[in-house]
Amino acid sequence: MTYGNLKNLVRALLIGDNTLTKNNDEILVLLEYAFDKTANETDALKLFITDVPENQILRQGPGRQFVRKPALPIADDEELDIDNELCFVVARFIASFVSREKVAVHVAEAQNLIRFYNAKVTTYFETLEQYGELEEYQEFDQFAKTLYP
Repeated sequence: MTYGNLKNLVRALLIGDNTLTKNNDEILVLLEYAFDKTANETDALKLFITDVPENQILRQGPGRQFVRKPALPIADDEELDIDNELCFVVARFIASFVSREKVAVHVAEAQNLIRFYNAKVTTYFETLEQYGELEEYQEFDQFAKTLYP
């Protein structure tokens, strides 16, 4: 999803409520906050890295990976630096920040989307582990917690 499409989606989610500001700097601040919330609550596959010094790290990820901070877009036609499914979570979080009437609705929908996404990621890592493709991560589970025999 592009940055421009995200702004349009948030405006549509807010129909009949407060409106999204037209000030791009304010939208970017809201986007950064929504990115942070989303990256901390999900295992966004696009944000997994192993090279720590070159990236701003938010937290430990699965195995020996880390979750990096998503980059903010510069132009409306730029793709968002997060998994496509999570763009809808980001939009819901931004809508919840701006909304006067439907804060709980937007947060509940974001949490619902997060649950579905995290379940998919868990299945993905379980499949990799089943076929022996995660041998170097055997001491960790899919949530980066150390496994003890």
